[in-house]
Amino acid sequence: MFYQWLLRKLTFYNWNRCYLIAYSLFCFFIPFINISPIVDPGPSGKPSMVSYFPGIVEYAGPVRAFSPDQRPHPAVWDTWTLLAAMLASGVLVLLIRLCVRWVSIFNIGRKARLIRRNGLKIYEVDQPIIPFSFRDAIYINPGLHTEKEYEGIILHEYVHVRQRHTLDILFSELLCALNWYNPFAWLIRHSIRQNLEFIADKQVLEKGLDKKGYQYHLLKVIGQEQYGLATNFNFSSLKKRIVMMNKIRSARMHLVKFLFILPLLAILLVAFRDKYEGMLKYRDAMVFVNHAGLVLDISNRKPLAGVTVLEKNFGLRAITDARGFYKLRFPVKNDSIRVHLDFIRAGYESGLSEFYMPSVKESMGRLDVCVLIGRPHTSPYAYMEFPFMKPCPVDPGYEDVLKAAQENEHLNADIMTSVKMRTDHPEVSLFYTFEDHSRQIVIYTDGHAEKYGYPGSPSIADMEKKFGTLPDMIKAPDPAAGKGYMARWEEISAEAEKQFHTGNTDVRAIVPWRQPGHRHTLSRQATGL
Repeated sequence: MFYQWLLRKLTFYNWNRCYLIAYSLFCFFIPFINISPIVDPGPSGKPSMVSYFPGIVEYAGPVRAFSPDQRPHPAVWDTWTLLAAMLASGVLVLLIRLCVRWVSIFNIGRKARLIRRNGLKIYEVDQPIIPFSFRDAIYINPGLHTEKEYEGIILHEYVHVRQRHTLDILFSELLCALNWYNPFAWLIRHSIRQNLEFIADKQVLEKGLDKKGYQYHLLKVIGQEQYGLATNFNFSSLKKRIVMMNKIRSARMHLVKFLFILPLLAILLVAFRDKYEGMLKYRDAMVFVNHAGLVLDISNRKPLAGVTVLEKNFGLRAITDARGFYKLRFPVKNDSIRVHLDFIRAGYESGLSEFYMPSVKESMGRLDVCVLIGRPHTSPYAYMEFPFMKPCPVDPGYEDVLKAAQENEHLNADIMTSVKMRTDHPEVSLFYTFEDHSRQIVIYTDGHAEKYGYPGSPSIADMEKKFGTLPDMIKAPDPAAGKGYMARWEEISAEAEKQFHTGNTDVRAIVPWRQPGHRHTLSRQATGL
């Protein structure tokens, strides 16, 4: 775009030739140039600390099914592999086409008559071809042109030979072969070939050749066969060539426009400065997420051996041992990591586990528990995976993930106990626990309520005698709720009671919910509050 808007219409064709080749080549190296030490002055002010607590993922469910006799195997043709194969296929096809064109030009030379003129190789061809040059030789059918036209063609193609324009052509072909999927690569190829013709046309006219006669000759050879690997006398953009031949030479002051390359280059270098650091980290393996996991059978909570664990983004693979344990090590790229795990074993539905860490500054550990469902679905159990919000070692092992699984199992048992309480007591509409878990309210479907743990009311032990053993998630103190937190909670609750107003005559009282500022109301029938 920079070339098309600022440079193409200038008559500094040799400058444009250097620009087109140099910036196309330089683009391959820009991502590897690190200017971060220049533009990033480093940390200033107070130091900051970013913490991340790895946790058990929240879901593991069926993704795809396998027949019981199908052996698990790694996903060879994942998205990235298919993409790489497609890109490589395109490169291979274009390289083969390049070789075929090269061979076809040499075949023309073998059938042609070679003459030498002032050290220049000229192949006189009997085929009805458009004149072209390749490397140090010119190919022409003299029977198709007058003597005057013949001299003009030789003069034009001699410029291509003397300035080695074949190298530019080969470079543009290789550029398109490696970047065939990029439309700008093809536009650059066209611009390189077009500019070479501008150079040759300019030098031919400077030798004193008649401009109109030369242009009419170009029109005469329109439609004849062209050779893509050569500099053809009649390049396709004939209209632009004629326009540029008639254009007044650009003033030298317009060379200043080439200085706009500097801010363009600065923008590109800034855009890629973060890539360099990330690539080094990935290559040198300086930062890792050490992922330890356990795979269980949902029906009996026993470990599953022989489960294939496949990671889609990194292409890593592991198999669980007799304890159901596996471990993977993920290199962190660009300070963030996204992981997609598939769990595969014959006779079970495939499991899925995904997580994303947006900021990983140093190596760390992570724990995961996955349950698989057997086929057919004979298990009546449900299993929920809770965030395991506790730090773990940088390089966790089996004991660490086993402890996490045991805590997770306890949470699941608590949920099942809570569900059983509701099932065994259909007369209860809501079991409500306050933030400190020391006070409980039982609200019945008929509207009345009972309070436990309040001054002058029955104790929590009395509640358990009536409703059965309470799950720990209801009665156990929350370790995160300290005295200061609870004191603040009481202040918020009292203030909420004072400020609460409503025009609804059915509302009897306000019950503070889990987060400060959130309020739940109860109807007038809840007279026990």
